[in-house]
Formats: sequence, structure tokens, C-alpha cells
Amino acid sequence: MKYEIKNRSFSETLTDTFLLYKDNFRTLFFIALVNSIPGVFMPDPGQGDPAKMTPIQVLNEMKPFITWYFAFGFVSTIAIALMTQYIARRFQDREANILPALKRIPFFIIPVTGAYIMEALLVGLMFFPIFIPYIVPALFPASLPILLGAIYLLIAFSLITQVIIVERAGFISACKRSMFLTKGFKGLILGYGIVFFLIIIFGASIGQSIGELLLKSGANAAFALLVQHLIQVLFYPVSSCFFLLIYFSMRIRKGEIVLRPPE
Repeated sequence: MKYEIKNRSFSETLTDTFLLYKDNFRTLFFIALVNSIPGVFMPDPGQGDPAKMTPIQVLNEMKPFITWYFAFGFVSTIAIALMTQYIARRFQDREANILPALKRIPFFIIPVTGAYIMEALLVGLMFFPIFIPYIVPALFPASLPILLGAIYLLIAFSLITQVIIVERAGFISACKRSMFLTKGFKGLILGYGIVFFLIIIFGASIGQSIGELLLKSGANAAFALLVQHLIQVLFYPVSSCFFLLIYFSMRIRKGEIVLRPPE
């Protein structure tokens, strides 16, 4: 792949995402594999019927899962930032080496943590209208504006991690920059987000299907689960490649001067 900073079309962004992943497969997959280890220990979100439980009982039932979700999400955010740092160096005509990216962790861990907390809260707000009918059905119509507002803010802040890594910005500055870069292009970024979501769902479905196929063929359950897990991990680095290319395209569309690496 030619590491060229340019305004990519929708199809070019998708194609170059996988070319970028292919060129840096070993490092990106290793980071994703290490990051995925906590996923093996995901607790049961609860077996009770929310319709027959009070809100407090629902929260208590899901408390271990919520704790795990925030912990695993934090680790995942750091992994995404690390992958973004690694592949961004390729566009800056620097050596493809994981060590400089690792050394940068202490500098970006605080703003990236802030980005993760905000993203987790927005995702929670987005799913609020989905769970509210099980608790207070009458509030469902009133919760729809919350869903739309959460989606809007997720799109507006979708490039925070890329801004933090490439521009070495703080959390507040990165929020402002992400809002500026996405202004006027929220429909386009929503389209990107839908495609990315479908890619992740496709990866999860492929992994689950192969795992079930192995079980039906008589394979060991632990082996089938391991294969399923590895296939799902295989798709994880796509987000870092995908959104970094979108970030560069948004900068160019905003008329900013972006230095291209020398030929």
C-alpha cells in the first residue's frame, strides 16, 4: 500500500482500510490478541427477567457485567490508541516500530481515558431506550430523543482518538477538533459507522458459525471456542485503520494543509 494522505472516496476508504491492515497485520493482530484476553473472562450479565424486577434489582444483577464492561472497554481503548499510533507513523514516513508507540502510552493515556469515559456514557445513553421498556414501558417514547442525541454526539466525537494521537491534543482540545472535523459530514460519517458496524457483526457471525461447525464435527469445545475467539479478534484492528483514514480525509475536506510523506 502507498502511504499517501489524500481525500479518499467511500470505496477507497474501505479498500485502503484492509490494505493498511494487511501491511501491518502482525503487529496489529498481536495488539488485538493481547487486548482480547480479558474478553475470555466476561461474566454472565444475569439470568433474571427484567420485567419482573425492580430497577435496583436489575442493576445489582448486572453489576459484575457492568464492571467488566468498563474495565475491558478501557483496555480496548488503549489498544485502539496504540494501534492508531503505530499506523499513523507509517503516514508520517517513520519506521514501522511498536516501541515508539509503546513509549507514547504515558502521554496519551489520560486524554484517551477521558475519551473512553465519554464514549461509554454515550453508548449507555444510546442503549437506554432499548432497556427502558422492560423497566418503565410508558417512558419509551420520551426516551427516543435521548437515543438520537447520543448517536449525534457519538458521530461528533468519533475522531477524538485520532486527534489525540496524531495532533497530540488534550481531551478538551480533541473534543473541539473532532466536532469541527465532523461538522457538515455527519451523514457521511454515520454511513461509515454503519458499514463498520456491519463489518464487526460479519466477523462475529463468521467466528460463531465456524465455532458451531467445529462443535458439530466433534471438535473439543475449548478448541472451538478458541478458534471462534481468534476469528473475532481478527476483525478488531479494522477500526483503527478505518477511522484513521477517515480522519485524514476529513482534514483535507476541511481545507487544512496536510503534509504528504516524501516520494
